Amino acid sequence: MADAGDESQGTRQVWRRAAPSAEAVSGEGKPRRCGGDLDIEERYQLMKERRRKRKEAEALEREQDETQAKEAARRARDGEDVDEDKAAERFRNDRYAVKLLQQDNAAWGGGGAGPGDIG
Repeated sequence: MADAGDESQGTRQVWRRAAPSAEAVSGEGKPRRCGGDLDIEERYQLMKERRRKRKEAEALEREQDETQAKEAARRARDGEDVDEDKAAERFRNDRYAVKLLQQDNAAWGGGGAGPGDIG
């Protein structure tokens, strides 16, 4: 209980380091800023230039993606990337489909492939 009485008699002084002001640190009378010594107009122009560069880079990337997509679609359409097995299978399927169409046409007496008109 004696300790509680000693503390109530007076508060201890806390030492704090006195930080120098921003004007004193810069030496020019102007406060220092985190981004450097740019004024508002210079900072605005810098941000505007960064935004323009970023938009140009995005547009270039988007254009390259579109070009690559068009190239891939053209290659797929032209069949450059198709292997030989798939090409041969497609050819056989096409021939088979043509034969089926000819049979269908001949069954009803058209095209002159059969003995003649029915009836």
